[in-house]
Amino acid sequence: MEERRNLVLQSSEDASQYRRLNGRISKSLTRDLRQFNTERIKEAIERSKGSKVFARDLSVGQSQLSKLKTEDGITISSKPKLLEEIEKFHGQLYTSLRLPVNNMAEDPRARLTRHYTEDIPDVSLYEIRMALKQLKNNKAPGDDGITAELLKAGGTPLLDWSGLGININGEYITHLRFADDIVVMAETLEDLGTMLDGLSRASQQVGLKMNMDKTKIMSNVRVAPTPLKVGDSALEVVDEYVYLGQTVQ
Repeated sequence: MEERRNLVLQSSEDASQYRRLNGRISKSLTRDLRQFNTERIKEAIERSKGSKVFARDLSVGQSQLSKLKTEDGITISSKPKLLEEIEKFHGQLYTSLRLPVNNMAEDPRARLTRHYTEDIPDVSLYEIRMALKQLKNNKAPGDDGITAELLKAGGTPLLDWSGLGININGEYITHLRFADDIVVMAETLEDLGTMLDGLSRASQQVGLKMNMDKTKIMSNVRVAPTPLKVGDSALEVVDEYVYLGQTVQ
């Protein structure tokens, strides 16, 4: 570390030397910390102390919640008040305020029945807003690469396919997608045309464009194969199509 402090960055070689020193220091710190923890464990075993005592010793110095500001702007610090406020927050976060939806009452087909799972209510918009409000900016994203700032910037959905798609046991399935490869599904050609027109308009609003040359129409025996037009482009009707490397017939 003394060598790194005395190093003067004046050339690319100095920068390379600086990075090499950082790597050596990082490895040394990791090795020393591992050795220190090993010695602590050995000492705890020699003193015939349990693992709980060792875990308690390691926790000394870690930051703990000491103050909290409520929704009313009041700062609390006592442990009972802190626990009460945390319990209240999580109660609001995970309690659904959504009213029952009965828009499927006139559908003659069966409602969606969930097997082998608990009857968990859907996440409400209020719960989503509460969760987004608590997200902190300038944090590293997860594996999906989506940052907190990007989630907070989301607004009203550009597409509304409510009541469209294929009804499977009471639940409408509108599409399958992998990255930008999308399969749009509908029960009639009229519904499919409506969905594709909406998808095209929504894509253009965000600077994207559907590839009409690769967009094809497939149907089963219940629907007569008829070409569709999206904008000025006529879509070809085919008997098979390669999707994600697999031929669909």
